[in-house]
Amino acid sequence: MARRQRNQKTELNFDGLTDAVTNLTGTLILLVVLLFGITTETRPERATGGRPVAEDLEPIGPLLEQVEVLKLQIEMVDRQIHRLEQGLPELQARVQKLKQPQQGDQP
Repeated sequence: MARRQRNQKTELNFDGLTDAVTNLTGTLILLVVLLFGITTETRPERATGGRPVAEDLEPIGPLLEQVEVLKLQIEMVDRQIHRLEQGLPELQARVQKLKQPQQGDQP
């Protein structure tokens, strides 16, 4: 009985590779489309090329007024602290006197 000769050539099958490349390409295209849609919804394009225009900026006048008010409040607090520091030595002396034992308290 004669042996059959097996075909020594193996055929390469690229079906799996083709499927993987196709899936990856489709996923990347979908991701780009979704990102483009999200970014255009959150920040619409402007005629100025994306630079802020005067309508987008807050007026600076009210902010400067708030800064001046805060400066005045800080100055007032500094004055109060200075007054309290001036009276501190007298209060410390009173506390020291109260901490000292009374002469009649000793046994």
